[in-house]
Amino acid sequence: MLSAQDASFLWWERDTQHLHVGAVTLLDGPIDHDALVRLVDERLCSNPRWRQRPVRALLDWHLPTWEDVERFEPRLLVKHVAAPAPGGEPELRRVCDTIFATPLDPELPLWEFTLVSGLEGERSAVVSKLHHCMIDGVSGAQMLDALTDSDDGAPPPLPPGVPPAPAASPLDRLALGLYTAWEIGTSLFEFLGTPSTPLPFTGALSPARHLVWSSFSLDEILALRGAAGCKVNDIVLAIITGALRREILARGGSVDGAIVRAMVPVSTRSATDRESMGNRVSTMSPLLPVHLADPGERLRAIQRELRTRRERGQAQAMSTLVSMLSVLPSAFDALLARFTPDTLLYSTVCTNIPGPRGRRTMLGRRVLDMHPYVPLAFRMGVEFAILSQGDRLSISATVDPALVPDADRIAESLRASFADLQAAFRVAADEPPKDAPASGARVADLMTRPVLALGPRDSLATAWRLMRRARVRHLPVLAPNGGVLGLLTQRDLLGASTSSVTVPDEEQRDGLLALVRVEDVMETHVQVTVADAPAADAGARMLRGKIGCLPVVDGDGRLAGIITAEDFLRWATTQLAASPAAADAGTSATAAADVATTPAAGNHVPQAASGPGIEAA
Repeated sequence: MLSAQDASFLWWERDTQHLHVGAVTLLDGPIDHDALVRLVDERLCSNPRWRQRPVRALLDWHLPTWEDVERFEPRLLVKHVAAPAPGGEPELRRVCDTIFATPLDPELPLWEFTLVSGLEGERSAVVSKLHHCMIDGVSGAQMLDALTDSDDGAPPPLPPGVPPAPAASPLDRLALGLYTAWEIGTSLFEFLGTPSTPLPFTGALSPARHLVWSSFSLDEILALRGAAGCKVNDIVLAIITGALRREILARGGSVDGAIVRAMVPVSTRSATDRESMGNRVSTMSPLLPVHLADPGERLRAIQRELRTRRERGQAQAMSTLVSMLSVLPSAFDALLARFTPDTLLYSTVCTNIPGPRGRRTMLGRRVLDMHPYVPLAFRMGVEFAILSQGDRLSISATVDPALVPDADRIAESLRASFADLQAAFRVAADEPPKDAPASGARVADLMTRPVLALGPRDSLATAWRLMRRARVRHLPVLAPNGGVLGLLTQRDLLGASTSSVTVPDEEQRDGLLALVRVEDVMETHVQVTVADAPAADAGARMLRGKIGCLPVVDGDGRLAGIITAEDFLRWATTQLAASPAAADAGTSATAAADVATTPAAGNHVPQAASGPGIEAA
């Protein structure tokens, strides 16, 4: 049986509102259609859900159920088309537009893959389309992960199950319940009191769809994050806000006093259901400051807005509200969806999808880019999806061409908005990589292991105690299989902490930190390195991104170590002490060694690796 949240994507579907999601995976060469059919069959269809379809009850008197499709044949759902000549990006987008504008067949499982051949440079693409009742962003990314391999050709391992996080105390649960009730009321009052402003690209939707995208260097995004001292999500929303400002003004709209509210989905998956299908999603609803002309001011305003809503616990409150609504009879929910007027609740959607980490291949072909697709709904003529993969980050816009006939310019607006941010924070574009010397130190020569780490469901109180006890500033956040999900820094923790001026009592401050999970504040776009990489390359990336560490991963993406600024300082001190010139500079070397042995700069005290909720790699 479907959950109420999964079923809602069936109930809210309209002739002009097809609620499937998807992605365009661009490959550096051709692949065989029969091989793609076998790949989908072996890696996905072993799960019974991929051989089933949802069936609604008469009058929706109970939730829909999953039923097996008789004589299931994956070849019917893995299609093959040739792109029109000359097979460039415009032709690929036209093929994608046709695919995404077409509803899925309700008599079959609600998914399909389409191989697009004949692209320029002998490239190919795989277009995936799945109904939202089956997957959300996290489970969609896991599907892409399952269909691709790491560069060494080994499929990613499935993580084992883990026990749930310890339950909060009754007092903590009471405090959280009262705070959540207050935030639900606050959010509903905000929606009713400040409705979104109609924009040039909002209105009644047509059945047509158009997908455009801009692809960015993830290293450039991370360098901007380092210069601005914020998170990647802040950067991405600032890019989108700047692009929206350009599009509103270009279409004769006004940004003065405009209320532009974004729906930002937030995953609510626990460690125990991280590999499950279906939807585990809540939302935040930040206001995008399109009225601000200065790109630096826009970024700071977005940073404050997101931090405020995280501190208010808006995502948790919306999740609680969805849970409360799910107890209503399914017939009532379906009736509500059928007769609710077509109203503009949000201005746009900005969904950030965690793509496969590291460089990936599909059937032996390197993945060049992944561009996500998000469905349009509720009078929103432009919606955005963000997906990072390897060293690229794609921002895609799903557009209703009836509302936005010149939609291709949105891609230019996204690039221009990013360039404005780079100029505002004086971040140069990427330079061509320089060849590393044939010999020299490797990351393995400098890195620290074993590594102190956290789980995503650990509390900030646990993280704070570990940082203080071990005197470290960076804690990787791990999946059950040892893969890196994110990174928590001392700056992240301090930004989420209550000031001692506001709450003088330390126990009370620790109690508030116990209510916040690590996954709510960690950075999810994390630069990593491998043990065999040149240390000089790792150091250059840290300097460019103004980051204090790089997690070191093995071939399967599992955490193998960490290299920090202190590791470099210790190594440099050793080299200086061993050089002939060091004899004439003993005092300086001694002073440098004193600094290098201060453990506060990195992740170094292995004996502290045990403790509640802590995983040691």
